[in-house]
Amino acid sequence: MTTLESIKETVNRELPAWLETDPAFREAILGLTANLYSRREETNDWFHQTLDEMRRERERQDALWRRFYERHHQRQANRLIVISPMIDSRAQDVARHLGIETFGEPEEVSS
Repeated sequence: MTTLESIKETVNRELPAWLETDPAFREAILGLTANLYSRREETNDWFHQTLDEMRRERERQDALWRRFYERHHQRQANRLIVISPMIDSRAQDVARHLGIETFGEPEEVSS
């Protein structure tokens, strides 16, 4: 094994512990590699912006579907429902919180 390979092996083996136990070393490594990744603030901003865009698009789609339904069926849409045989219990909790009725089968839906 060459000296370079030996150094690489040692660094790969020891680096996690060095980063965890030596704050100054961790900051030095972060400084050296900062240009290779986005800062947490940038990532959080992007993430929240994306969630806001998704929310606005969902609201727009909801309005379009509601208008389509009301025009097609000549009646007002007055309920939010989900019909699926596989609704996770966590999703049911969220649906309940949002006022969405959940059904396992179409036959379960009453008018």
